[in-house]
Amino acid sequence: MSDTQRHYATDEMVKRINASGRTLSAAQYVYYYEEAFDPFYAVVREASWIMDAIPTILEIRGTLKFAVVGGSTSPFQVSSIGDDTFVIMIDERAFYGLMKLSLRIQSLPPLANLIKNEEKSQPLDYQNKFLLDITKDIVFHYEDASDLISGKAHRSVYQAAITYILGHEIAHVAHRHLEFLQSNEFPQFCVDDTDRALTLRTLEMDADSSATSSVVDVFERFAKALEYSSATRGGIEKTLLLRKHYVLGAYIALIYLDTLTLNYSPTTHPISYARFLTTSGVFQRIFRQHDPEAVNIPEEMRKAVIEVFVQLSGSLESLGYPMASNVLVSNGEDHQVALYDALGIAIGLEQLAPLHSRWARLLPYLAAFRRGGKLAPASAKPI
Repeated sequence: MSDTQRHYATDEMVKRINASGRTLSAAQYVYYYEEAFDPFYAVVREASWIMDAIPTILEIRGTLKFAVVGGSTSPFQVSSIGDDTFVIMIDERAFYGLMKLSLRIQSLPPLANLIKNEEKSQPLDYQNKFLLDITKDIVFHYEDASDLISGKAHRSVYQAAITYILGHEIAHVAHRHLEFLQSNEFPQFCVDDTDRALTLRTLEMDADSSATSSVVDVFERFAKALEYSSATRGGIEKTLLLRKHYVLGAYIALIYLDTLTLNYSPTTHPISYARFLTTSGVFQRIFRQHDPEAVNIPEEMRKAVIEVFVQLSGSLESLGYPMASNVLVSNGEDHQVALYDALGIAIGLEQLAPLHSRWARLLPYLAAFRRGGKLAPASAKPI
C-alpha cells in the first residue's frame, strides 16, 4: 500500500459517509481513492504528507484519514464515523483555490522579492477594490494558473497554508472537541445561546492556536535540516527565509477562509481579526522563546502581504480589511486615514479576552478528553 493510500479513507469509510447523505458530510460526493488519485493528485499528495506529519507530532490516539470530496458547502470538514475513527474531507475546488491564491500573492511585489520568488505581473485592474473582492476574483475567476506555477514558485508557502487548515481540523480530533460537545459536561458550558456560542468560539480559537503550532512543528523540521546542512550564515538565512514562507502561508490561509465565507459576523467562530491575532500571537511567542532573531517575521510578513494589496487597490483605505488597517482616524477634513497600530490591536484583543477566560474554565475538562497534542495553559480567570 502506498503512503497516499495509507492515509486516504478506506472504501468502506467512503461508502459509509456517502450512504449517510448529509449526516456525516456537507459534500455532494466523497471520492474513493481510485477515483481521486489521478484527477486530484495534488490534493492527495499534499494531504498525505501533512497527515503523516501532524498526527505523528501530536501522537493522536485513534484512526485519522482524509478524503477528497466534491460539491461541499464546507470546504474543509472533519467528521467522526464511530469507533475512534475520523475523516477529514477536503473539497477539491477549495484546495485548488487556495493554491491559486497562494501562488498569485507570492508572485507580486514587494512580497516576491522579500521571499525570493519570481515576480509576475498582474494583468487585471483592481483599483479601489476591497481586499476580499480582489481575492474572490483571483480564486473564482482566474481560470488558468499555469503561468503562476511555471518558473520559480515556492511550494512551501501553499504547503504551509494547507497545513494550517488541516492542522485546525486535526486539532478538533486531537483535543477531542467533537466528543466534548456530546459529553455530559458540555451542558454546563451552554446554559443559553450566548454561553454556547462563547464555548464554540473558544474551541475554534484553540484549534487556530494548535494549527499555528502544527505549522511551526512541521516546517521547523525542514528549517533545522537547512541549518545542519549549511552551518554558516547562508544556512541561517535560508532558515529565516523558510520561516517567512510558513508564516506567510498561515496568513494566506486566513485570508482565503475569509474569501470563502458568507458570514462576516460569526457567533460560533472568532471574528476574522481575532483569528489573525491568535495566529500571529502564537508565532511571536514561539519565536521569542526559541529564536529571537525571527521574532519580527510575523509583523514583517503582515506588512508585506498587505502592501501587495495596497499596490493592487491603490490605497490602504480602500482595502477594508482588519489585517490591513485596524483603526480609522479623522484628519480633521472629513477624511479618514486608515492605520494599523497598537490601539487597534488592543481593541482586537478585547474580542479574545472572554475566550481566554472561557478557555481557563474549559481546560480541566478538555485535558481529560484529550487524544494527543498539547493544550495551551490558562492565561486568564475562568468564566
